[in-house]
Amino acid sequence: MTFNDETLLAVFDSLQVKDVSKDGAIVYKVRVLEEDDNGRTPKDPKFNERYKTVFHTLAERENKEVINHPAIRLLVNYKWTKWAKYRFMLNSCFYLFSLISLTISVAFSATTADVKTYNNGLQYARGFFEVVSYGTFVKSFGLEMCQLMR
Repeated sequence: MTFNDETLLAVFDSLQVKDVSKDGAIVYKVRVLEEDDNGRTPKDPKFNERYKTVFHTLAERENKEVINHPAIRLLVNYKWTKWAKYRFMLNSCFYLFSLISLTISVAFSATTADVKTYNNGLQYARGFFEVVSYGTFVKSFGLEMCQLMR
């Protein structure tokens, strides 16, 4: 079943709580946008992660007028500050660490005549960073395979 944009905007407007908060901000009840097929929110351990919520469906529609509604923007802002910002920073640090490890292992391997030998402290450090680089590759490859399966 598909709805036109006016219907969706009217539904989102109806999510507005009649009482304005103490600081004057408008409050929306957005729980219905992120519930699964059994009415469970993502905080519930039994939440069905394979179910496409209303929020997912709206994101796929790419309709700017509907997505820019204050209820959707507040939900996106909430999810960014509570979850996505931390994950983004963590993934960025992980990526930079893997990039630095790879760079160090390549730079240290250029200082030796035989890359198959590990005979001093510098080469042992190179071996450590090679193992770290391999581990980050395996993790990244695993995440990409999980995304591909979804």
